Amino acid sequence: MEKMTNNRLIWWFEKYGLQSSTQYEFLIGMGTLNCLTHLDSYIHKVYQGGEFALVLFVDLQSAFDSASYISILYKLARNLLTGSPPE
Repeated sequence: MEKMTNNRLIWWFEKYGLQSSTQYEFLIGMGTLNCLTHLDSYIHKVYQGGEFALVLFVDLQSAFDSASYISILYKLARNLLTGSPPE
């Protein structure tokens, strides 16, 4: 059930162009390797320009487990994703 819900959310966000351009996981054909490749390219570009880069890594493990269920539903509805959750 979780995989089906995930696939449906991915489809919805792609259909309406709601995903961020910096989103690498949970998108078809994107993943950690894409993120690392982009970061590596950015670091090389900045280094060659004589500048420096500041990188911040944030671990959001269990983010949805601690988020308010009502808040998540509100944000989904705000993006036109409504309906009854599966039983």
